[in-house]
Amino acid sequence: MARWVVRAYLEVERGHRDVRVLRPFLAPHLYFALEKADRRPGSAPVASRDVGGAQFNRLGAGKGYAAVVVLDADGRWRAIILVLRRDDAGSWRVIDLRRVHDSSAVSPSGGRFGEDEPSMRTSGGPG
Repeated sequence: MARWVVRAYLEVERGHRDVRVLRPFLAPHLYFALEKADRRPGSAPVASRDVGGAQFNRLGAGKGYAAVVVLDADGRWRAIILVLRRDDAGSWRVIDLRRVHDSSAVSPSGGRFGEDEPSMRTSGGPG
């Protein structure tokens, strides 16, 4: 799931896929931030070789994180980190998504993504 979400995220970001495909997989705050984000039309399509393997680790019952290595449109390899939470129906939903070591990306909260930024948290619901 993590690899698919990251690939779809890159395709949306590059203007090759509609953002609505990610709605079932992203927490509302991430979906709405992506919906408002600028697209990069004219970017190269996402090839299967552009998305590396995923490493998934559980953080207790119903929560985990995944790291996926990707080849970005600028030709640099980067990691995309997903924090996932399992809902009552048993489906995984991405509650945080960020690029590692990319100081140019802006988070939905308006801050900069990067290694020193505290993690975004969802409000409400079970912790």
